[in-house]
Amino acid sequence: MKNIITYCFLFFPLGIYAQLIPVMGTYNKNLIEPHLYNIESRYHTAIRPVYFCDIADILSKDSIPNPIERGLRADWMSENGKNSFLQAIPVVDLMAGQQIKGTKNIYNLGGGVLINAGIDNTVGISVKISHNYLRPPEYSIITRDSLNILHSAGFLSGVKDYYNSQNSFVFAYKPYEFLLLEAGFGKNFYGDGYRSLLLSENSYNYPYLKGEATFLKIKYSYVLAQLKNVGSSHNPLWKDLQTKYAVFHYFDWRISKRLSIGFFESVIMNQNVNFDVNYLNPIVVFRPVAFYLGSEDNVLMGLNLKLSINNNNILYGQVIIDDLVVGLLMNDIKRNLNIDFDGHYGWFANKWGIQGGYKTFNLLGIKRLGGFAEINITRPYIYSHLRPEQNYSHFGQGLAHPLGANFREFICGANYFINNFSMEIKFMYAQIGMDTANTHYGQNIFQPTMDGVHAWGYHVESYNNVILQGNITTQITSHLHFEYIINHASYLAINAGILYRNIVPEYGSAFDDVYFYLGLRTSISRIDRMF
Repeated sequence: MKNIITYCFLFFPLGIYAQLIPVMGTYNKNLIEPHLYNIESRYHTAIRPVYFCDIADILSKDSIPNPIERGLRADWMSENGKNSFLQAIPVVDLMAGQQIKGTKNIYNLGGGVLINAGIDNTVGISVKISHNYLRPPEYSIITRDSLNILHSAGFLSGVKDYYNSQNSFVFAYKPYEFLLLEAGFGKNFYGDGYRSLLLSENSYNYPYLKGEATFLKIKYSYVLAQLKNVGSSHNPLWKDLQTKYAVFHYFDWRISKRLSIGFFESVIMNQNVNFDVNYLNPIVVFRPVAFYLGSEDNVLMGLNLKLSINNNNILYGQVIIDDLVVGLLMNDIKRNLNIDFDGHYGWFANKWGIQGGYKTFNLLGIKRLGGFAEINITRPYIYSHLRPEQNYSHFGQGLAHPLGANFREFICGANYFINNFSMEIKFMYAQIGMDTANTHYGQNIFQPTMDGVHAWGYHVESYNNVILQGNITTQITSHLHFEYIINHASYLAINAGILYRNIVPEYGSAFDDVYFYLGLRTSISRIDRMF
């Protein structure tokens, strides 16, 4: 009988409640997010992912349906009184669509399994294994050194009809209420916006070790990650790619019920030297240590702000600094105020980005109608480095924004959900300063960046660099998405949508296209089509 029960666990979706497992599914996110941003909430919203055990008080509210309690549920108590569970959910990803201008069929035939297990709120394990045969939209394929990469999802093997595997793993251990230790193969996100200029989910999964500590009104996150440089190999195997290590620090302080401020640091280490154990110090401040060590590591620093006007209206923003000389930054300001300013301005190594945004819940008094609007601006050359393999990227994509650098972007959206149905619309308008042949104007973070004469076939000017220099390219993307959840316990949903893209360069041919799609998928991860 015991074997039969175990067998059933592996083939039927099981429910869990308040466990140390990351929250999955856009439906769950839409349910809990308004409560996370409530001014009475103690949750640090800028650090993701969210875990079910951290939102037990939200899930217990009578006004909120709890999707993870539904369906078959299996839990048992061990001899020492600890509650354990095991969950297996089939992963389905079926999609068929049409690219109108290219008259190209697009499709995805994918499947796998999601296995969750845990003991009380102390141990949590989540493993997803998924394999896909697909023909994706052309714009979602990134080519680096003859290797094809699916946006945020790793290598594509094949020529026209591709194969891709998307696996993830999390092992979380919470020995005390204030301390979380985690090892995984996945992603992390710092920020309150749709985008993050600090650390986002734009790139592929990576192996990492993480520690999070919560005390008083502070939450501190430390991540040590192993990243890969695609340009070092023509063989699409993880072991053949050049390794680089990164450390991320995020320190979030809830100054008051309405105001939070977060401090961010990251370092991409020079893989040509031995691993520097100084960066393993969880409270290190990178910039002074880098100067002390005479290091050539790539260090970034940033700031995240959140201001809650009330429970339904939130302002947020970020600042990211790659390199900065304040005196030359002041010259940039003087130049913007006076076009006749004749001093040095636009120093290539003054690399920064800024974000400002607004999000709202229960918009226009309509329950479960939410929206956001966000502006992102970055200087040329940010996230790049003298050594391309040491830039702020992983697996051929930036660790922050999908547009790279040297752009201005406005993105907004609205979502509404009721019962099992949800609808989401998003709109993106961006201007990007693109490169032309044998130039490096600052958008491509994979190009070596240093002023003066070097071996590569372009020249980076020391001064007079401005945002959108190069071939100014305007991009408009809009996306309408519908979803109907068939089964909450297994996250199974029918979805359909239409996406429009229009790209108009200052020099060159304009391009636009429309994509339609219809699918059936296990809705456990966010799919970003706005790039």
